[in-house]
Amino acid sequence: MESGATHPIRISKPGTSRVSRSVRLVAHPKAPEEPAPEPVRLLRNRAGTQRARRIAVAYIVAIALVFLALGLLARTAPAAGTSGAGQDLELAGGVALALAVLGALVSLTSAPVAVERTGGETIVHGLFGYRRRFREGPGFSVRVVRRFPAGLLSVEEVESVELASKGVRRTYLLEVGLVPETVPAPPSG
Repeated sequence: MESGATHPIRISKPGTSRVSRSVRLVAHPKAPEEPAPEPVRLLRNRAGTQRARRIAVAYIVAIALVFLALGLLARTAPAAGTSGAGQDLELAGGVALALAVLGALVSLTSAPVAVERTGGETIVHGLFGYRRRFREGPGFSVRVVRRFPAGLLSVEEVESVELASKGVRRTYLLEVGLVPETVPAPPSG
């Protein structure tokens, strides 16, 4: 209908005669449309996971080399033939294995496989299926702790990024630009 058009409307009340009144219909201006919600974006953390995997492998290899060196040293010791030396070597092997597994887990869990960005929320998808939510807004902060250049451990630049929201603070290895408002860190040297 056009704005300002007049149309008769009949309003009848019980016990009275029919009265015809004119009512002016005014078109209301359209309410401003709300912006469409930001589409969900699942961003893979390829360089961050690549760096974490290579660090884990390097750590496991280093622990294995130290254990082998200790094993060779133990064999050349004067008491190498005693039963206590064998038990000591088994204990050292167990400690080396525990250190290798724990070190690899620490390295791998610091690099999520993906970051999901929705309207007002950043969701970090971890290696073992966990999801940590960071609500953007008051209290949400992103801080680049360190930037690692592309090289032997990853083909692209990787950042150590600290995300904080409502008292939860976590640090992750992420590709550059995966989280909002990333402020570049000074180059590490």
